[in-house]
Amino acid sequence: SGMHEPPIITLESAFPTSSDHLRNRLESGTSMDDFFDCQSIHSDMDMSTHNELGNVQPRVSPQNDMNNTSQPRSASHRNEVCQYVNKKCVYADGSPAYVPQGDCVATIPPNYLAFCRNNKEAALRAWETTQKWRKDNDVWKIHTLPNKWFPKIKQAYPHFLHGHSKAGYPVMYEQPGRMNLKELFRNGCQIEDMVFHYRFFMEYISNMICTSEEIRKLHGPDAPPYTSSSWGILVVMDVKGAGLSHLSGDVVKYLKAAGDINSAHYPLSMKRAFLVNSPFWLAGAWSGIKGILPDSVQVDIRSEKNYFESLLKFIDEDQIPPEYGGSS
Repeated sequence: SGMHEPPIITLESAFPTSSDHLRNRLESGTSMDDFFDCQSIHSDMDMSTHNELGNVQPRVSPQNDMNNTSQPRSASHRNEVCQYVNKKCVYADGSPAYVPQGDCVATIPPNYLAFCRNNKEAALRAWETTQKWRKDNDVWKIHTLPNKWFPKIKQAYPHFLHGHSKAGYPVMYEQPGRMNLKELFRNGCQIEDMVFHYRFFMEYISNMICTSEEIRKLHGPDAPPYTSSSWGILVVMDVKGAGLSHLSGDVVKYLKAAGDINSAHYPLSMKRAFLVNSPFWLAGAWSGIKGILPDSVQVDIRSEKNYFESLLKFIDEDQIPPEYGGSS
């Protein structure tokens, strides 16, 4: 019937830490850490204890009920920086933290202030809304939860991380022209499953990729401590083969939901977007497509003939995959 339950995918199986071999980036259904085609040291790290803050890893006490999120936050935590330990955002005593890694409740992150054009009241409301969202949706511990649709979503919507920009941001490649989300939804995947996957992936980028030594050292020895305002991504969206038929029904609902989450809870994290291999009709359809991307992002629309030169302005040639003209 095509309605069978997919296999359960955990963080360990989704993002294997072994670097015994390089996986085929475009055909892999069980990995998105192909950013490390460039032999990243992160592939050899113990993901469960990775902590960018440089502190001694706090020992999570077994008597702490990590699932009990109903307890009010102690006043002592308001100024305490959140850490990412054992796949959870927690404080030093092991209790849940509903703010991103490197942030604290009492301080509005700079990206929220910038997104709200320095309107402190609006920024505070947005910051408090994000904390509630991270609590209500278990985002603080999302990497302990199974992502059962992972391989099928990866197959139905090809996307991968590869290399970094000149400014030190990972680059995500998406291929909507090869997507078949309609079939995925017909086979039982719900929009909420796709949204869960998006949260899962964004938390992976922010907590694992952007805190890695490989990425952090690109920001220089004088870079400030890691916070939610420190990280970001560039997106290269390959629309070759994409038609307006791809942007209908549940597909548009999901893409819009993902864009809304990005704007509300990862503000200004998308530093720039490139639409490459753009067909002639895209400019006319742009008003509809623009709605699925955060309003704040600068988008460059480039044809097959001129996109490589645009990428080179922001990404070194040895960080661009060969199928997009690079050598990495």
